Amino acid sequence: MPKAIVFALCLALIWGSSFPISQLGIEQIGALPFRVSVIFISTVTLITCSYRHLISYLKKSTLAEIASLSLLSVPNIFLVPLINNISLVYLPVSTATILIYMMPCFVSLLTMMAEKKVNLISLCAILLCSSGVFILSGFDNFHIGEYLMIVNALIWAIGAFMSQRIVFKHIPLITTVCIQMIATLVMTLMTYVVWVWQDHAIINLFNTDTLFTIPTIFSVFYIGIVGSAVVYYFWFRLIELKSAEYTSYATLLSPVISIAIAVTILREEITNTTILGGSLILISSFIMIMKPLVSRYWMRNQSHQPDKQSSN
Repeated sequence: MPKAIVFALCLALIWGSSFPISQLGIEQIGALPFRVSVIFISTVTLITCSYRHLISYLKKSTLAEIASLSLLSVPNIFLVPLINNISLVYLPVSTATILIYMMPCFVSLLTMMAEKKVNLISLCAILLCSSGVFILSGFDNFHIGEYLMIVNALIWAIGAFMSQRIVFKHIPLITTVCIQMIATLVMTLMTYVVWVWQDHAIINLFNTDTLFTIPTIFSVFYIGIVGSAVVYYFWFRLIELKSAEYTSYATLLSPVISIAIAVTILREEITNTTILGGSLILISSFIMIMKPLVSRYWMRNQSHQPDKQSSN
């Protein structure tokens, strides 16, 4: 099986399970304390795994390179998961999951704008994906949670687009992810300090009654290690192997897993609109995953046409 497909399936499985598992922890300690805990676990995991490479790189790196890597972490690792966690306070898992996956539509639009040409396959996928999202969202049933997730989808798309354009080939990938995670931890802690200062109390994060429960511990360690440290390595690796557009549509397999968990474990109801909208999103994902094969087949046929004409 091609390496890109393996990474795509891993991304789908991890992100598909991350939304419902995140909600377990958020319900116990709140969105921002949960995010602080997760990023701390992620950072410790990545530093442990890449310590030698990290120290070696930091000794010969420039401030400009570190600043560029830190900049990449803002949309991809800091803002998107943080807004996801906040949105889960207002939205059920199934709705939040579907809305964030408007991201591939934005990636395709950014790609076509950058290349200054319209790709019919990408355009078809955009129409199917956006139609599925609006069907699932109920068209007019938009509140603060829905708007947050749509803005978040755009932020994620910009982050994916930037990751394809800003490349550090001389740095091991695990080191770049580690530096971005460290920058994210610093930004998350600063956000938490501001939040605590406004509330005049340190709450939830150090509440032992909710912090040291099985759902909280499981969700923090799962999202911290698998749903952050591992998944972002797969994310950036797939962008390297293919493209930001391919990677973004590969993640559209995730909503099926999230909705399945939400229905079976969290007892959320599934409707006909969920089935219809989800089907359109899956079709758009399939189209984009198969896009390289279709393009190669079309180019092969085009190259054989002159031979046929000359033989006639």
